[in-house]
Amino acid sequence: MNARNGRLWEDEIVLHQSGASIWYVLVTFAGLVIPWSIVARFVWSLPAADVGQRVGNMFFPGIWLVAMVPSAFRCMMIWLTAKVTVTNQRVALEWGLLKRTSIETYIDRVEGLDIQQSLLGRILGYGSVALRGVGGSSSACPGLAVRKVRRALDEARRKAS
Repeated sequence: MNARNGRLWEDEIVLHQSGASIWYVLVTFAGLVIPWSIVARFVWSLPAADVGQRVGNMFFPGIWLVAMVPSAFRCMMIWLTAKVTVTNQRVALEWGLLKRTSIETYIDRVEGLDIQQSLLGRILGYGSVALRGVGGSSSACPGLAVRKVRRALDEARRKAS
């Protein structure tokens, strides 16, 4: 459900729309880059006893780059595709590029909001959010700013009642 592509109903008003938290993207990328950087630094600092080891050390940056490209791609896809939209009538979570997941529920049918946060996620304010509707289950959308989502859902519930 996106206000920009005309999927709103006539009397529907967008109360909140946001994407993935930048902190989630940065922390995820750093968690993938830092271990590889430590390994690369260790391998590059090994004493070169012979020509074979020097050649091996020259190929390691290429291996490091091959490991970083998928990590960067994953982080960018989360940043570009994870989205939450809260209107006066519905709430929607969407994420994924190739495998698109979309959960849409009426405000009056939402039983709860399931939030999962790591310690760093609690400090920086991001986490995975799942809508729990009446009689249904849902999947968790990663990397959202949970306080904003919770506040927007509470505001929508107040306006609906």
